[in-house]
Amino acid sequence: MRVQDNIEASSEEGMKKYGRLWRVDVRSVLKYWTPRKIANAVRTEWAFRRHISDITVRPYVLIVEPLYYCNLSCPLCARETAPNARKGKEAAGKMPLDLFDQVMDEIGGDLFQCQIFGNGEPLLDWPRTRQIIQKAHDRRIYTLLSTNCTLITGEMAEEIVASDLDYLICGIDGVTQASYEAYRVGGDVKDAIGGMRMLAEARKRQGRKVHIEWQFLVNRFNAADIPEVKRLAGELGVSLRMTPISGIEGDADLRKKWQADISRQSLGEQTACSGGDCVYLWRAITLNSNGQL
Repeated sequence: MRVQDNIEASSEEGMKKYGRLWRVDVRSVLKYWTPRKIANAVRTEWAFRRHISDITVRPYVLIVEPLYYCNLSCPLCARETAPNARKGKEAAGKMPLDLFDQVMDEIGGDLFQCQIFGNGEPLLDWPRTRQIIQKAHDRRIYTLLSTNCTLITGEMAEEIVASDLDYLICGIDGVTQASYEAYRVGGDVKDAIGGMRMLAEARKRQGRKVHIEWQFLVNRFNAADIPEVKRLAGELGVSLRMTPISGIEGDADLRKKWQADISRQSLGEQTACSGGDCVYLWRAITLNSNGQL
């Protein structure tokens, strides 16, 4: 079977499972809804569809960056493409938890989701990230965390699974060191896959329901790994989300270097802004580690 055939088959399977639409969006509503949240979301969606720019409703998704630092140097990450954007401890830093509390006091009652990631690796300060998860959960907000999985130890895996986290994304873009480190510069594929394996095993031991997703950014260097990625995801019991690598759309040289001969449509993948206005301008707010919104 050709790689493209494998991708198309995986795409059909993913479409049947409805991907993150069901696993995150629908479940965050079903699990954590309140009349206030529903009313606010309806008004927010009305403002979006009417293109109202001066609005009084609140966003219902918070994206929070626990810290700006990372142990990898992925070449298309904003930390690498815009190295002067945030320099120094005050410009980058770590999220002050009292500031997070203040934001929660102001909009927590309207939030369905708290998505915990940014331009840093959240597990570089797991105790801080764990507090953010707990604070959001205590306010009945769906929590989603994204990590590169390279820093996970057995003890940390047990703690992550035992926390009240709802959804965990493992960003691993290869199954051989050569295909993996083409993009995940400075990382070891054995550490990354080993970390994801420890998480899956801890979930099984504890009988917890945290959803684990393997996010695989398809590029020219790792496209041949797809059959093995599918097999390994099945073995570990994690869902698989394949998407073409982004950040290359407007640069011909970057497309030549990174783009695989695979379309976004063939993967069944759509961005939140595909074919229309960017919904994030209405639905979401981002809180950076330096306190900027």
